[in-house]
Amino acid sequence: MHGPTCARLGITWQYTQFHLAHDPGGIWRAPDGVVRQTPPEEQWDGIAELTYTSVAERQRWLSSAGVLERDEQNVFGEVVAYMADGDGSRTYVDRVPNRTPNGPLGVSRYHLLLKRQPHASVEEFRARLTGTFAIHAASSPLVLKLRINLFEPFEEVWQSENVENALPPERVHDASVEIAFRSPLELAEFQRSDAYAAATEGQAGYVRQISVFPEREAYAMIQQGRATLLGLRGASIAQTIAEAGAVTNLDDDVLELFAGGAISLPSRAGG
Repeated sequence: MHGPTCARLGITWQYTQFHLAHDPGGIWRAPDGVVRQTPPEEQWDGIAELTYTSVAERQRWLSSAGVLERDEQNVFGEVVAYMADGDGSRTYVDRVPNRTPNGPLGVSRYHLLLKRQPHASVEEFRARLTGTFAIHAASSPLVLKLRINLFEPFEEVWQSENVENALPPERVHDASVEIAFRSPLELAEFQRSDAYAAATEGQAGYVRQISVFPEREAYAMIQQGRATLLGLRGASIAQTIAEAGAVTNLDDDVLELFAGGAISLPSRAGG
């Protein structure tokens, strides 16, 4: 229930959970000079992407997230947060038909975490990632979705009891890439295409390590500032409602009740 708890806090504009498989090492071919081995301590199990209408709204959410900090020890052993400000998050192409996932997405989606070469400046890293990799990768008809997040310098934004929230410098990432294909075969075709060759030209000059996590499932908890049915009721109940066609669960009074409202009970006669 950690996700629905977060969804009911409000303030967040978009909130999606990505449940990941560990990086097996062989599904993504990186250029020579880029490390493709993900150490055990960096094998992440999931990513939660939360977006806000402004930095001030993000800070307001952080100030009210104490209930989540207390709950993290019930779910996680390690949680770290990266921030992307302004134009630091950008979707270049999105042809994925399922916009409100509750489980497997129906396509092959991957989440890449990138570390910058020490000799490359932040400005060079960002310029090459957005001006070379993103432009050429997005031009491929095989790519269903491409989204890039450029991280601000890592800071520990909160401390959860019994949960590790800090990272040593060697474990810090500088960007993430969300990329999707119709199938693993189309990923393989993309990686031997001219678009991929152009996208990764000179990549070892600014990228030190790439970790690639296949997505198992995705869950949309908040969209456009409103908790989804999944965010209000949880994954299994939302799926049951959808499969049963229980449309009355979408009525405003029912949604208000589960969003924290209350139904006044009539007073008992003589009470």
